Amino acid sequence: QQIFQNRPVELGGFGFAGGLDETRVLCGLALQGLPPDDRFRAAAAFLLGVVLTLQRDTEGGRRSAKEAELLGRSLDVPVVAADGKAWLGLLEIADGRRDRGMHLILESADVIRQHHLDRLASGAHSLSALALVQAMLGDKAVASTTLATARRLAGISAGIAPWFAVVGRLVQAR
Repeated sequence: QQIFQNRPVELGGFGFAGGLDETRVLCGLALQGLPPDDRFRAAAAFLLGVVLTLQRDTEGGRRSAKEAELLGRSLDVPVVAADGKAWLGLLEIADGRRDRGMHLILESADVIRQHHLDRLASGAHSLSALALVQAMLGDKAVASTTLATARRLAGISAGIAPWFAVVGRLVQAR
């Protein structure tokens, strides 16, 4: 199937070979075209939130991340529920609402623990955010352990989430 001016679509996990603009369009099409109970809607909403944020539409990114978190919970996609909450938490911290952001990320960590997502490459984003919060709280030993896990998973996730290769490393560096 071809879209976008008759160019072939090359999907690579959660990424799209065409860049941010075309990824945004693809996510929008997925959210409009997939049935309401399709679990991929949660992933599309999360990726749309990331793309919008990277394109400096923080409010749009926040709305999509919240939608992703809600869809992740309602459609039983816990990794997306955790990632959506973690992304919202990072946005809150970036906007100077440190306590609110830390609270959201710690809620994300509860989902990670409950569903053993610390074993999945797709859990690298939430674990990176958690390591940041643990460091902010002064728990350096625990933060170091969490960061090591997040870095290991980030290496695995590079092929399925190219955006994380940049954003994840920025969070991890902080």
